[in-house]
Amino acid sequence: DFPVAEFDYFGESWSAWCLVPASKANESMPAAVAEAYGGEGLGCDFGLMCVPDPEKVPLTAAGFEAISRQGDEHRVASFIDRVVKHLGGAVSDGTILATFAERYTLNAKSPTDEPGEEGRALKTFSRLLEELAAEPTWASWNSSASCVADRDSNAPAVGAAIGLACGGLSKNFDCDEIPEECRGSVWDVADYVFGAYWSEHKGTSLQNCYFGGAATLAGTTDRLAESNAKCVVPVEWAKRRRLQGRLSSEGESASKVRSSSYEAMEAPGLPRRAMAADLDEGEEDE
Repeated sequence: DFPVAEFDYFGESWSAWCLVPASKANESMPAAVAEAYGGEGLGCDFGLMCVPDPEKVPLTAAGFEAISRQGDEHRVASFIDRVVKHLGGAVSDGTILATFAERYTLNAKSPTDEPGEEGRALKTFSRLLEELAAEPTWASWNSSASCVADRDSNAPAVGAAIGLACGGLSKNFDCDEIPEECRGSVWDVADYVFGAYWSEHKGTSLQNCYFGGAATLAGTTDRLAESNAKCVVPVEWAKRRRLQGRLSSEGESASKVRSSSYEAMEAPGLPRRAMAADLDEGEEDE
């Protein structure tokens, strides 16, 4: 038994303990009870219940190391698959991914491993991100992916992340401007706010489209299908707003600018080249 996490309970910090099943005569108590009552049992591997899960650990250096040091390339591959999805990609060749994952698995029996500390230094989260940034061919990549709320997260975490995102946006956008049709749920609000934040800041998605796991890039139609289309912000949206802000300063009414600023929302996921066509006139004087 050991603590797997710390959590706050009415202002006090408590430990969440991982409890392993009691055993007697080489048989676990859950299995004995199931047998006594003629049931099938839990059907799970108790040995993995208290081990960090590649589908749940944070996409951080600590999360990566927790999976890599387990020495199981299959679990490392699952973690890498999550990272690829978060970066707006989709694995297209699982066989090559499996080979790739071996290189990032500590203690894996791989002939390509470097010995000692030198080999360990090659198996870092930062090195992994560098390789994925080069967009390897065993996955497909969407450079125009929008940032949306991660439906694998939970509403309280997403709500807290909305506050962080709103506080980090520039004067070009105020969270009071969220369209009425995107105020129906915390997920719709988050899609809009996270998309605006990503469009304005860009960089890497694990920096500006993550928020502790509350946000992700929607690089596939399956991920986009989970969102309200009117609340998904295209990546060129911030640039479009800057041009409209310039028009406003030249005398165009604020109401007209606000109305047109949401026109980009009508076509989420619009290819970057199509969005750029709307901006050609303004790009010349930037």
